[in-house]
Amino acid sequence: MTPELIFDSHALLAFFQGETSAPVVAGWLRTSQRKNWTKYLCAINLGEIIYTTKRRFGE
Repeated sequence: MTPELIFDSHALLAFFQGETSAPVVAGWLRTSQRKNWTKYLCAINLGEIIYTTKRRFGE
């Protein structure tokens, strides 16, 4: 069975914003891509990422 990963907004925002945990998230993203694992992100978390990014950087 192929592993599946569920990403939340906090982890991805940390990655995108270069926070101290970004290398850990980057590792999971690289591993999941290299091994062709299924990745999930719920629509609510995606909305939070979009909202936070727009609030911080503007439209």
